[in-house]
Amino acid sequence: HELRTTDLTRAYKASRRRHAHRQNTPRRIPHSVELERMALRVVPTAPGDVITPHEFLNGLITRDNLREGMCKHFFEGNFELFDKYWMTLKEQELSVFFKTYFGSTVKKSERPYTFVVYGASGYTGGLILEYIYTNVRGLGTDVTFALAGRTPSKLKARVDETLKNFPDATYRPDIFQADIGINTDIRDIVQKCRCVLNVAGPFMTTTAHLLVEACIDFDCDYVDVNGEVPFTHKLIDFHDYAKQKRVIICPNAAGAGGIPDIGAFYTAEELKKTTDAEIQKMHMFLYGNGGAPSGGTLATRAAMTAAMGSVAKIMTNPFSLGGIIADGTRYEDSDKVLNKIEYYPEFDGWSGPFTYAFFETRLIRRSNWLLADLGEDPYGRHLNYTEHLLFPTEAMAKEVASANTSSKKEEEKLKSEGKLFKLGDGLGKDIRKQLFSEYYFNALAEDGSQIRTKIAGGDGYDETARIAVEMTLLLSMKRDELPFEGGVLTPSVAGGTMLIDNMRASGLVIEVLSKDYKVDLTRVLERVV
Repeated sequence: HELRTTDLTRAYKASRRRHAHRQNTPRRIPHSVELERMALRVVPTAPGDVITPHEFLNGLITRDNLREGMCKHFFEGNFELFDKYWMTLKEQELSVFFKTYFGSTVKKSERPYTFVVYGASGYTGGLILEYIYTNVRGLGTDVTFALAGRTPSKLKARVDETLKNFPDATYRPDIFQADIGINTDIRDIVQKCRCVLNVAGPFMTTTAHLLVEACIDFDCDYVDVNGEVPFTHKLIDFHDYAKQKRVIICPNAAGAGGIPDIGAFYTAEELKKTTDAEIQKMHMFLYGNGGAPSGGTLATRAAMTAAMGSVAKIMTNPFSLGGIIADGTRYEDSDKVLNKIEYYPEFDGWSGPFTYAFFETRLIRRSNWLLADLGEDPYGRHLNYTEHLLFPTEAMAKEVASANTSSKKEEEKLKSEGKLFKLGDGLGKDIRKQLFSEYYFNALAEDGSQIRTKIAGGDGYDETARIAVEMTLLLSMKRDELPFEGGVLTPSVAGGTMLIDNMRASGLVIEVLSKDYKVDLTRVLERVV
């Protein structure tokens, strides 16, 4: 295959970035042959084995789309003339038509918008707009964005509502109608921007995978806020193709999944500064004063419950997103561990099951695998990662665990508290401002070295807006400075230390703690929500 000058330049820059990273990374201690049998499994895909998906393109170039497009392009919309004369069209004319209607016609650098947000009419979309107007500088000059969705009037209403809080704002995003269930609309979206931010869930009930495929085909990076194992698992099939096409697909840029993901990455990077040994075990404890699921989150949970018969195997596999250790049967990696209620002396507190641990543990395992797949050092080839909520007493841990028995019981409890939100609604800003979430990471290396770190933020939905927008800005504004060029990546692998720095600058606390640090568990005597 012929290599273009731009390809060589990008490859050179990428190699320089990876070389600089390795120069600052201690070399690993080699493992014995016996340990290697129980290690992380990484099997590189040969270039000739990369599968090219065709579902989007097959849906784009259909008989109806061809007929309608050719009729409009050559015969001013007159179908009678089309039926009579289309066979007289010359090859050169058809070539121009196909490129104009179905090909990539706008270079990435020449697209009108820095990014497009799809599906921003809901609750999370409103928080993302609020974050953009609060934190993004140079709107209308350095940064331009648009909103796309099936109902432009709802998007306009969401923008109007947001701008009431920003009376001095002079920039309004353009709004255009688009439906990711229509392939021609998808092509229109990806040719308008450098990156698409998709917030339209539940993702597993949409054709969002076609939007992802189109992004790869048309050189447009992709970010979403999904916290769904089945949908994320579906995207893994695009990984090698995205790597080959040098397009970054970054799902899971949300408070659920994304924040623990960058926390684990940060913890590993800091531990590298003190030891050559790989991480053997990392445990995250979440401590906070409450929260409530939005209407959209409840809809997602309902969708996963309804589809459980077809996705149960994926949902219950601890390594469904990759990162399998040995044969994947170690007890410490099983979901049984996530349900444990027990005392942890290192934090002087009790563990309790955390709903999102069954998603986030899988995501961190994927990050561990991705680093190895992309030629870097993984966190650990024998890594065990677990998560729990943290409580001051066994009784409190059991009380919360008993409330997590079923979606139906959860909805009954929310309804009794007046917090059973409809689609598009969630906690108000006055309550969210009272909420905090703290993530404590405790990591142990194979040589006995330890580190303890902390991420402190606000309500999970506000943190979703933060990480989603910051990831989107990096991909659309600082693309050449990121460590990797393509693939279906996690937020930590896609954004690396640049994402951590940007989130810190926007107010998220990320820090190393003393090795004997204890959480003050007396701060939360009663949950706000």
